[in-house]
Amino acid sequence: MHAESDTRPRNHQEPTTDGISPAALIDDYAMKRVEYHVARLGKLLRLAEDRKDDLRQDLFVALCTAARRFDPAKATARTFVSRVVSLAAAHHARCIRNERRNGARSPIRLSELQRDGRAFAPAAPRWCEPTSLDLVLDLEDTLVGLTREQQQLAASLKTVSPREIADERGVHRSTVYREIAALRVALSERGLDPAR
Repeated sequence: MHAESDTRPRNHQEPTTDGISPAALIDDYAMKRVEYHVARLGKLLRLAEDRKDDLRQDLFVALCTAARRFDPAKATARTFVSRVVSLAAAHHARCIRNERRNGARSPIRLSELQRDGRAFAPAAPRWCEPTSLDLVLDLEDTLVGLTREQQQLAASLKTVSPREIADERGVHRSTVYREIAALRVALSERGLDPAR
């Protein structure tokens, strides 16, 4: 007399109205799926060991967090685990790529901070970095050749959004965006890359 084969994890617990307990989802299969994605992304993104450990932990956290959404009527536990871990791994891969593309912000030492009332702020503004300083100087030289209206728009864009400029002037945002487009054309005609 053979019992029907059970595909549920060996530590399976019946789902509550809030899904399934995280302990019931984390079995050998879940461990293998997490390790597969950690190894794959570690190799693909050339992650250091500590970064792989962080990724591994984040994938388990995603799995535990998602456990309350598990519905056995929609999928088996293995399918659910596979999908959750795959989606979490893809999300973290995108985050790592974006971080690398946009440049990771280097940590600021406490000794480099000034106390300004309630908040801390960097001692030197970001535009003091050599490449940013060159851009500021190029921009100042270029702004001299612009019309008065374009100079005012550029000055306003340093501190407020296009929406706030439109509200302040009493015009539609599309008008401000057209002016910004014209400003970009004027800057590029003068040799400054507006996308920089």
